[in-house]
Amino acid sequence: MSALRAHRLYNALVSTALIGAIAGVLALVGYVLSGQAGAVLALIMACVFVAFAPRFRVQWLLRRSGARPLHVHEAPQVHHIVDALARDANVPRPALMLFPSPIPNALATGEGSERTLAVSIGLLQSLRLDELRAVLAHEISHLANGDTFVLRLVSTLQALTASMSRFGVWLAILQLPLVLLGAPALPWTAVLILVFAPMLSAALSLALSRSREYDADLGAVRLTGDPSALASALRKLEAMERTAFRWLPIQMPEVPSWLRTHPATEERIRRLQVVSQRPSRAKRERRRPVVVIDRPRGFSEL
Repeated sequence: MSALRAHRLYNALVSTALIGAIAGVLALVGYVLSGQAGAVLALIMACVFVAFAPRFRVQWLLRRSGARPLHVHEAPQVHHIVDALARDANVPRPALMLFPSPIPNALATGEGSERTLAVSIGLLQSLRLDELRAVLAHEISHLANGDTFVLRLVSTLQALTASMSRFGVWLAILQLPLVLLGAPALPWTAVLILVFAPMLSAALSLALSRSREYDADLGAVRLTGDPSALASALRKLEAMERTAFRWLPIQMPEVPSWLRTHPATEERIRRLQVVSQRPSRAKRERRRPVVVIDRPRGFSEL
């Protein structure tokens, strides 16, 4: 088995275990509140919310945050790359949107006909063509892997865990007067579970997010056959992110790895270096992309 397949299998097993653990935390909270029936009811509620909860239109939300459609005549190479990557990944072509921001960034979100890939002007102007293809392949891989649905599922489990835990803690507090009068009290172990369950669920959700990022990196390698391009893009994006915060009068503290949604860049690059490589069509294109962006009215000068 190649290193690429081995890493993908490992990431899939980790993601499955983490989703099961997050669901288990929710079931545990339900069990503390109402026994086995409470655990089953909590999981049923999660399924109902995931299936039937109303959803906001992704493109409407992106427009509210300042994004707009990226037209073909503005960036034909970007459209061509996305067309090819979506075809190779066997997913419907996502709509392309543009953020008027000099900070390099890319975002893939939405499900079904709402699949959308948003990029910033800073990203298009900062990366070589092979690096840009690798970043876009990473985002397309998120869509191909169903990460938007996974995120919605985990967010629902996490929100229900927090709400039910909060309800249980308040219930325990309100019962204190009755406990003083001789009523049975909620065991301290149960109270501790209710207090720490949301934190545990959040930590597991962050770990799942990091696992999905690793899997999207490997998906990008599978689509482009060029791990070095993605590694180069990651180094460049991290350097630009650090430069963007140099103006602060104080040094920003280093965020612990277990509190991040994305893995450390060094670890991502290390994993990319050990996967199997195959001949890359992108190696012929190690140059800056010729991206034409018409600055629309109201956009700030970059």
